[in-house]
Amino acid sequence: MHIIDNETLLKAYCLEHITLSFHGGVLTVSDFVIRKEERNKGHGKRFLRDLTEEADRAGITLALTPSTSFGASGKRLRKLYHSFGFRNNKGTRADLSVSQSMIRTPKTNH
Repeated sequence: MHIIDNETLLKAYCLEHITLSFHGGVLTVSDFVIRKEERNKGHGKRFLRDLTEEADRAGITLALTPSTSFGASGKRLRKLYHSFGFRNNKGTRADLSVSQSMIRTPKTNH
């Protein structure tokens, strides 16, 4: 996966802040917040598209937990994340090594 600094991420995707951590082959995304004046302009979708494409190329699993702390609707966030291939991390398909509520395994090109 390409490594870019946090400042570049913040500017490129109009982010207020973001935290990325990598452990055990899983990249966890947290505090993913678009600047208030830039919301509903497609920046979040663009970020998720680029992130998921790069994770697929690198074979990296992504994990996150939707948060309503910054005014977003939990239902809307889950729908957005589902559209990028995230699934609920619970039930018989749960990855117990990941504490986040949603997970996305890399897609392969067959």
